[in-house]
Amino acid sequence: MTTIVAMFFASPTITQLKHWIDQKCVVLLMISTYRFNGEKGPHWVVLSGYNEQFMFIHDPFVEAPKDAINAAYVPISQAELAQVMQYGKQKQVSCLVVKSLS
Repeated sequence: MTTIVAMFFASPTITQLKHWIDQKCVVLLMISTYRFNGEKGPHWVVLSGYNEQFMFIHDPFVEAPKDAINAAYVPISQAELAQVMQYGKQKQVSCLVVKSLS
């Protein structure tokens, strides 16, 4: 099996994120939870789709299994996503993109 790793040292644009989704990639984003719950902390989510207005995320953190449905396809405006992707005082961005080679 061949493994290819590409590293980029720039924040992905919304256009780039959409391209990866269109290419059937799995896109993991580290976001700041502050705008969601007022707590300062990094948190990984899966970018699961988009339309003209929104990007959609899956949030793996739920406190009770019955809440899991509320964590799927959560809409977030494209402008808001660009903001929550920046974490901390230094506005760090972490994104992991996985693509099948088969």
